[in-house]
Amino acid sequence: MQPTRIQTSNTLLTYSLVTSPTPVQVSPSTTTPSVAALTLVVSCPRSVGTATVSQISITLPVDQSGKPPDPINLAATAPPLSSASISSSGTDVWVPAAGVGPGVFIFTPKTGPVKVSTQSLTIEFTGIQVNTLVGTALVTLNEWAASGSNAPPPVTGPPSGTIQFAVAKFPYGFYAGNFTADKPMVQNGQKPVLSWTGSVNATYLMLYEANPPLDVSTLRTWSPPQPLTQTTTFILQVSAQQGGQTASIDFSITIEVSNPSLSAKDLTVLTNANLNGPVTVGTSSAPADLSLKGNLNAGQNASVSGTLNAAVFNASGAAKLMSTLNVTGAATFAGALTASGALAAGGTVAFLGQPVQVSGSGTAATDGFLIGSISQPSDGSYRFNGTIYGSSGGITVQATGGGWVSGINPPNYYGDPVSGSFILPVRKGASWQVGVIQPWVSIPLPPIAFYWIPLGVGSAGGGAKAAAREDFAASPSAPAVAPRGLPFQFSGQARLAKGRAIVKFGDAIPAPANAADGPSYCVLMTPTERCGGLAVTKKTRNGFVVEELAGGESNAGFDWFIIAQQTAVARSKMVKKMPRKLSRGKSARQPRTPKKK
Repeated sequence: MQPTRIQTSNTLLTYSLVTSPTPVQVSPSTTTPSVAALTLVVSCPRSVGTATVSQISITLPVDQSGKPPDPINLAATAPPLSSASISSSGTDVWVPAAGVGPGVFIFTPKTGPVKVSTQSLTIEFTGIQVNTLVGTALVTLNEWAASGSNAPPPVTGPPSGTIQFAVAKFPYGFYAGNFTADKPMVQNGQKPVLSWTGSVNATYLMLYEANPPLDVSTLRTWSPPQPLTQTTTFILQVSAQQGGQTASIDFSITIEVSNPSLSAKDLTVLTNANLNGPVTVGTSSAPADLSLKGNLNAGQNASVSGTLNAAVFNASGAAKLMSTLNVTGAATFAGALTASGALAAGGTVAFLGQPVQVSGSGTAATDGFLIGSISQPSDGSYRFNGTIYGSSGGITVQATGGGWVSGINPPNYYGDPVSGSFILPVRKGASWQVGVIQPWVSIPLPPIAFYWIPLGVGSAGGGAKAAAREDFAASPSAPAVAPRGLPFQFSGQARLAKGRAIVKFGDAIPAPANAADGPSYCVLMTPTERCGGLAVTKKTRNGFVVEELAGGESNAGFDWFIIAQQTAVARSKMVKKMPRKLSRGKSARQPRTPKKK
């Protein structure tokens, strides 16, 4: 059996009508009637809870005696009262009665109005002689009911609600039905196989989702051309014609989809929404909004073309918002965040990623900040001032520090430590560079560090690597040794050959140390390409040997930086000794020790 189509309804109770046979067949002649039965099931919807009912009336359209049959009538003759019956699954007792006019039946509780809540009513009509014309007949049902314990309207007045059922009458001998699927549930991306039976002298149309009707009249099995991604209802619409009249009946089946994709024109979520796959709301040409009363947790990417309203928004993937984002609580974006409109959050919003210590140059994977610092050592030893710099997008910033400023205030002398820092904003995809300018070198060097702080969780990018603090300052485990002569520095570039390189000093560079002293100079190296790490394995007056760690055999390039003590001859030719005392008002890289009173 198949429920008939409802034309109109404003009733408090819920009614369902089925016919037997399905579909109803017209009588082949007035002398050879075709008989049908109608069954109505009555219940109270959960949204209503309880309804007080005093009367139900049903009208079956019947041909008038002495007049030709009508395609909109169901019965050729008025069914007798004995053809009607009513029963309840509860303790209430109902009785049928004949109404005014042919085909009208009245059903009332035996003891007066009753409350209908969890029980159901079953109304049956049997032995209905169907007339001879194909068409559609409207069966009308009226109810006198009120919600809860309220009194229903008087039965002598208009009903409280009306519902109409369209009962199709097909040609005699016509059959259609058994609309089934090979499985009630499919996986996301699979296709079901639908099948049915039916007479050949009819039109069969398949309707589902927003697709146009598909003519399947010559088929009895069919699968949708595209795999299913969400739970889908298929409707098989069967139509037959005779004598210029058309009868139509619908069969439906719903196929569940495991882990379905979500597609909705309007989506209202009253509590929390956990979306473990990609979320796309609307398109750039057809924006749509997403509003949630609770939290939104997106396990992958989230793309909203309209406005997004949520209490809490957590996106594990990239989030792209074409309009406004309104979050009354916390918002967490583990991936990239792209917003073309305004961002408004009533709670906390975290955008800064983890700081990464860097050196050299690179390309920013996200928007972010470069921070540089140069400071006076904490041990109180004297240093010469240096200048650190950062550059990106045509902007260069600098900071000076790491030394002392000496002043004279007779009769006392005093020295002030100097520290400096800078912050440089860098756009995503822009190249950047950091470094230090040390016009006069102290050993060990002052503490210098550079940091990259991304807006998000991106890294510094561009092949930049974290630089240990010891790249610029003396190791805390190796105490500084005061040099006997003034230092000098020089640098260059080299490349490994199967994990090994020999760097030789040229004629233009003086010997780093006296022969008697041995090669007492410091070598700093920065790899410019990927390798397993570098080590200086040998130093001489003429050069030094560099080898890749862990037995590596790469051909990586590297920059090297030498800090050395000059020989007496070299000092006399290249530099002049710093004065121990300066004129009033001038600064020095090494202050005089304050005198005691």
